[in-house]
Amino acid sequence: MIRSTLVAVWSLSLLVFVASCQRQKPLTTENETPVHLTSDTSKYVRKYGPEIDYNVAISEYVPCIFQDSRGDIWFATNGDGVARHDGKTLIYYTPADGFGDITVRDIVEDQQSNLWFATNEGITRYDGTTFHNYTTKDGLPHPHGWALLVDKAGTLWVGTEGGVCKFDGKRFQPFQLPLEETAVKSEAYPASQLVNGMMQDRAGNIWFATNGNGVFRYDGKELTHLTDQDGLSSNFVQAVIEDKQGNMWFSTLYGGVCRYNGKTFTKFDTRDGLETEHVWTIFEDRDGNIWMADRGGALRYDGTTFTRFGEREGLGNRHVQSFMQDTKGHIWFGTSGGAYHYDGKTITHFRKMDAMGRGC
Repeated sequence: MIRSTLVAVWSLSLLVFVASCQRQKPLTTENETPVHLTSDTSKYVRKYGPEIDYNVAISEYVPCIFQDSRGDIWFATNGDGVARHDGKTLIYYTPADGFGDITVRDIVEDQQSNLWFATNEGITRYDGTTFHNYTTKDGLPHPHGWALLVDKAGTLWVGTEGGVCKFDGKRFQPFQLPLEETAVKSEAYPASQLVNGMMQDRAGNIWFATNGNGVFRYDGKELTHLTDQDGLSSNFVQAVIEDKQGNMWFSTLYGGVCRYNGKTFTKFDTRDGLETEHVWTIFEDRDGNIWMADRGGALRYDGTTFTRFGEREGLGNRHVQSFMQDTKGHIWFGTSGGAYHYDGKTITHFRKMDAMGRGC
């Protein structure tokens, strides 16, 4: 039976919320100045934006938000484990509950309704009752998991700081990508074997977004390698998606956003509305809008125009790390200052008190 850390009720005179791990006071920085923080499990953490109130925000960093098949919303955090919101309560899971680590980067659900979490100490599987943790002893090429994919056949793929592997039901088997050592650049995570993201397109091809080696496409037999020499706007690719028209989109560092129609690349940069050419992630909603995250917040592209969602629109922290659209059609933003929720009209900060059904 999993022991859960439940967010406790607030009091006017005394805050009785018990954090799931001991927090250090964050460093104060300017909005545009990244600071490399150090902890036992995460040695390369950037501080973006204003300080947050830990008693209010879900967590300081929310690199992934995921809604499972039961409707529960999960928040991956960088320091607080993973938090689950079932509509009434907010529960944090950490190593004290059997969960793999306090740093979580990605979440997927497989065909058997198991949830999988990429953490800084391997991969964790949750069957709804218990956690099972997988490490390098189980075949992972590196303990730091970054990206997860369940393909159409039900196979789990894992992108790590040391390359890619697949789960055969018992162990993780290596999948070789020809990743070359690349020069360390500012803003980029210093790991040339890192795979930032993966996805499977409608034709069944699996795409790998790498940290300095461009993108790879695997058709089940052969790999195709695309780099800046082929027209890709940058080899430092953060995420890859396919839109409803079958175009591939890549968010990059140093090259903005790139769209690929199978033959040519089209670049979107500061001339098109991006604040910088560092775009952390990209997402398509069910209406076909493309969402991008740059230093100015979020941008929504409807195929013709860009619409900015930043501080003036209610996004309290404009350093967006993740997007998710829930079953109601609402858009969620995971930021460097907690989670935000957009109902199509208003952006609101999703606070711990809101998760407990006591928000304003």
